[in-house]
Amino acid sequence: MACGGKAFTVEDSRRLCEGIRGPEGSQQVCKKPISQPEAEGREITCEDLAAVMKDDIAMTSRVVVIDVRDEVQYDICKIDGTVNISLERIRKSGVAEAATGKETVYVLCRRGVNSRIAQKLLKREGVDAVNVRGGLEEWRRTVDDKFPVY
Repeated sequence: MACGGKAFTVEDSRRLCEGIRGPEGSQQVCKKPISQPEAEGREITCEDLAAVMKDDIAMTSRVVVIDVRDEVQYDICKIDGTVNISLERIRKSGVAEAATGKETVYVLCRRGVNSRIAQKLLKREGVDAVNVRGGLEEWRRTVDDKFPVY
């Protein structure tokens, strides 16, 4: 497959382009590229997440923040109000139950990479998760400069 002269796999094209329908391995040309943020999923900045988390009503009834690091890392440092469900657990069994009744599910990790993976896995379960851009390292830079980072 080709899009703008660059070769892509079928999966790449499905992720980056709209309107592709056809059997696996078929040769097609991308018709309408999707913007990168739309292709990868929604994001929120750490500053905006901090504002959401200050709203106690939102945190108890409408929002869940899932930290996808493993338990050992989570025990070293965590943001109050988050729930620890490791990326490994999400890979093995999913976590749709954690999102039940919530309007918004935010996912975060140390740098924002594993949370992006978790976001995609949750999307497969029908959960419209929002990635926290930059993760805990960005949280320290922009929200709490005393937040411990390992």
